Amino acid sequence: MKICMVAEGCYPYGTGGVSSWIDSIIRAFPEQEFLVLSIVTDRQTPHRRFAFSLPENVTQVHEAYLRDQDWGSNCSRLEETAYAAVRSLVFGQNVDLDT
Repeated sequence: MKICMVAEGCYPYGTGGVSSWIDSIIRAFPEQEFLVLSIVTDRQTPHRRFAFSLPENVTQVHEAYLRDQDWGSNCSRLEETAYAAVRSLVFGQNVDLDT
């Protein structure tokens, strides 16, 4: 199973309570594959080093930028079925996990 862990700029870059908690969860499930989506301010922020040594079950780390100049020009919209599936998941109504 692949699990996406969403972190608000803390893991794997900073130490502290939330980062330690995320690291502990990932390490507690070594048989699961984790992808980390770290929400950070912008692309201009100097590249930061990881504060944690990533376990082997973390296969990818991606960054999402809050202040990204590309949002308007390169942002693609979800197809209607994908949008409906995400919406159902967010609201917990008739969740369509297959889509």
